[in-house]
Amino acid sequence: MTDMSLAAQVSSLISFIKQERPNIVNELEKHAEVRIDADNFNGWYYGQEQKVLDVMNKRYPKYLFEHVTVYGGNASDLYISNRELKRQEDKRRELELINKPTHTYMELWQKLNKDYGVQTSSTFHHNPSAILTDSEFQEQLAFYKAMCEIIRKNNGVDDKNNILWR
Repeated sequence: MTDMSLAAQVSSLISFIKQERPNIVNELEKHAEVRIDADNFNGWYYGQEQKVLDVMNKRYPKYLFEHVTVYGGNASDLYISNRELKRQEDKRRELELINKPTHTYMELWQKLNKDYGVQTSSTFHHNPSAILTDSEFQEQLAFYKAMCEIIRKNNGVDDKNNILWR
């Protein structure tokens, strides 16, 4: 593969984002962060990712662009954050953490395993000591409980007879 100029890489990234998320600007007006699976983006050239992101961050100062590896480094995502909404969300979350009990992702995973026998892929892309507010912790537990009930109702098999649960 031949090296592309920095401008061509930036242009390629913009095209990729528009293709993957055509309404990205509208999404970022409502959500602090949008995550795009970047595994199919062929425009990252070794050692050039940060240069491309630096250009994007200067060109679009309202947003923050980050390239993040997930699943233990076997995949990559592009995070695009609305800087102001993210700042507001972080401040709100900080206040919640000060005023409410907290849990870690490790505690969540241990409870899921103990109560439901669930192993989740979030262990690959979350720091085990990262903090969850009590409400976030309870939301995650409720989600997994609902999923377990759906799977059990279907006897652990999906509509194509794939085993989901043992």
